[in-house]
Amino acid sequence: MEFLPFVIEAGQYTRESGLSPSEDRMVMNYEFDLFQSGDGCITVDSTAYPVSYGTLMLRRPGQHCHSDGAYRCHTLTLSFSGERNRAERSEMSRHRKGIPEPETMHYALDMTPTVLTPEPYEVYEDLFTQLRFCCMTGYETAYDTLLSEFLHRLAADARRVINRQAGERERAALHPCVRAAMEKMNAHFGERITLTDLGQAVGLHPHYLHTLFRTQLGMTPAEYLTRVRMTGAVRLLSDTTDSIEHIAEVCGYGSAAYFSDAFRRFYGVSPTESRRSAS
Repeated sequence: MEFLPFVIEAGQYTRESGLSPSEDRMVMNYEFDLFQSGDGCITVDSTAYPVSYGTLMLRRPGQHCHSDGAYRCHTLTLSFSGERNRAERSEMSRHRKGIPEPETMHYALDMTPTVLTPEPYEVYEDLFTQLRFCCMTGYETAYDTLLSEFLHRLAADARRVINRQAGERERAALHPCVRAAMEKMNAHFGERITLTDLGQAVGLHPHYLHTLFRTQLGMTPAEYLTRVRMTGAVRLLSDTTDSIEHIAEVCGYGSAAYFSDAFRRFYGVSPTESRRSAS
């Protein structure tokens, strides 16, 4: 059985322009930042790393870091030091003082450099958004699935970087038709989209597109569309007071009941319960 970490926090952070460099601090746990924008840099153990859209950074326990410049990022802090409970989260911020947790041996962490460019970015952003939703609401049913996928994807991208640095043949980039299908679903997830529609839009036979999509992303187009819709639903539930019926319609579901069933299957909790917990 795969060993999965404890989620200390999952959120978002914005560093405004014009600020002085932050004070140096010691990293307590495993910190991941997925950058949505930026023209600054983060220094880790005396090495300055520029950060910008699409960058993923990993900082390990015991390292020292400080920030300079402006940026916006998703944040995820994990602990691999054993079972913990939710009550401890409030006492485990990134800026606390103390003794860092011991470094752990893990297939994903062992290979991952401090900075890499994950591919595709949209899938990582969805994972960070959904983990933030679980952390915010306290509903942790989906944690294991989301964390397992995150770590497996991280390991695959780390292998790609290692292979490239070793001069070996790099894993093929996303097929342009797969990228085009993703962009169509991202832009029109509130509409009815079938595999035939996608195939016609990108110029591939639907069955070949299905195979190619699954080979490159590890999920089918239908599964990707569900993920995009669930991410959109989470944002609307968290950031607006729109009715469940309206959110269902915006996210491409024919009825509130159908949407609620899909949401519960994905997160293990109903939209109404999740909104109540987040308030």
